[in-house]
Amino acid sequence: ILPDSQDCDMACKVLLGCVPVLRIIKVLRRFQKFHLLLKAFHLAAEALPVMVYMYVVIMLLFTASLFIIDGTPSFWDAGWLAVVSMTTLGYGDSTPSKESGQVVVGVFVFANCLYMAVPVGIIGNAFNDVWKDRDRILLMTKTRAKLEQAGYSANDVPKLFKLFDSDRNGMLDIDEFNWMLQGMHLGLRKERMIELYECFDDDKSGGIDHREFMKALFPEAYTEIYGAGNLSPDASQSLEGACESDRPERSR
Repeated sequence: ILPDSQDCDMACKVLLGCVPVLRIIKVLRRFQKFHLLLKAFHLAAEALPVMVYMYVVIMLLFTASLFIIDGTPSFWDAGWLAVVSMTTLGYGDSTPSKESGQVVVGVFVFANCLYMAVPVGIIGNAFNDVWKDRDRILLMTKTRAKLEQAGYSANDVPKLFKLFDSDRNGMLDIDEFNWMLQGMHLGLRKERMIELYECFDDDKSGGIDHREFMKALFPEAYTEIYGAGNLSPDASQSLEGACESDRPERSR
């Protein structure tokens, strides 16, 4: 029997309130597609701060209009009425007292419904893009997790490619790639290995190098490992030419 709130101290309330939530959140590890939702929010996060800022501006403008036109008792009461109206909750504990206030509420609620369609559309479009590419994202996530569990890091990728490159051409074909994954004991099925190889070989060249593998699987570490000092000769020459063309001429 759970204790009453009056007989329970703060620690007991936190324990009874947070533990069930944490146990439910722990189950999310079983849902691989949860990573897709996080990926969608990550893609939409670039535009969301501006949208949230504009939402706060609209809410403050709504609050000031109610405080001035409707004559609410305090600015806090006007803000609470603005929040419950803009979120379309409508608790009923706070309502405009004048007809002019009702007009203000109606206008802002209608404008807010139109505005909220923008961030909802951005998140929905991001999730749609992620869902179309769900197989590749989930396969990449699973492969990265298995690499970390096996004790491999991003710095080991060039060494592994050099070790399993039997013909020494700087690239791995599909047989060499499967051989490498089997030697790393990642536990991937053969069809998954073929799908993973096709994800890396997006140009259909028949081979992948460690740069393509690193860029797709470890994008954060790609810049650190393959910085400006580790560029290929062609890329370095092109970069130097671009710098020379953009450098202003010195006056004698």
